[in-house]
Amino acid sequence: YHSRRQLTSGTLTSGGLGTAFLGPSPDGSGFAVFAVVTADGAVLQAHVQDGVDGLAPPGTIGRIQDSGGVIGVAFKWNPDRVLYVADPSRNRLVLLHLDDDRRHFNVRQTTEIVLAELKQPVDLAAALPENANPSFGSHTTLAGFSDLYVANRGDGSLLRISQDGRAIAQARIDVPGMGQLDRDRIRGIAVSADAQRIFLTLQGELAGHPGKEGMLIEVSAFDANGVHSGEVPRVVVAARELGELAFRKEHTPTTGLAPLFNARSCMGCH
Repeated sequence: YHSRRQLTSGTLTSGGLGTAFLGPSPDGSGFAVFAVVTADGAVLQAHVQDGVDGLAPPGTIGRIQDSGGVIGVAFKWNPDRVLYVADPSRNRLVLLHLDDDRRHFNVRQTTEIVLAELKQPVDLAAALPENANPSFGSHTTLAGFSDLYVANRGDGSLLRISQDGRAIAQARIDVPGMGQLDRDRIRGIAVSADAQRIFLTLQGELAGHPGKEGMLIEVSAFDANGVHSGEVPRVVVAARELGELAFRKEHTPTTGLAPLFNARSCMGCH
């Protein structure tokens, strides 16, 4: 369905294996746009009112054979817009640097992250999700300067990397009744809103649960300093609360609001 003509060719003729929220459409309508990665290696953009347009062509990532049914996608909006896409068949992450023409998104440049620690990376998650404003960000959106977690299906490890592709820390997961995760176990990854916990979907039986070919486990988040305790430090909680107040505050001319501002608060636009 299209309420307007298609701006860039692209179709959902093969399965969609990964999505990420790109935010409101650049056409000014306010409708949401999602990136969709398909099994033929293309990346599309889906406008919730106007339908599907192309973003990157088939073959942008390797054709999907065994990814566990998931291809990870994460979106950085600040200071520039970059879509991170897992490419398990080529052991890399593809970075689509985005621009727009005030109608839809387009790709300005394509780069990649290649690391020895990337072993069939199938899914991605923001180490610190952008969740201050659900109309602007989601759990597939990176907060400012957030790292990323990468789930390696090829060896069962988790990798934390910076936005510019530096390996920060790597973790191996021991599951009671299963032992250390090996290849072809991990299917997906997500991070809690407080950034203290990681959730993994796994495939394969767990001891004591015959015939059940899948599970969800929770593990601690981690960084270069080790495993997180699970409690958010009070200073971080206080800073977050102050930041949220500032983000939601409505300004007036006496507090610096000027005629060319787009709204009265940060949240009005972001």
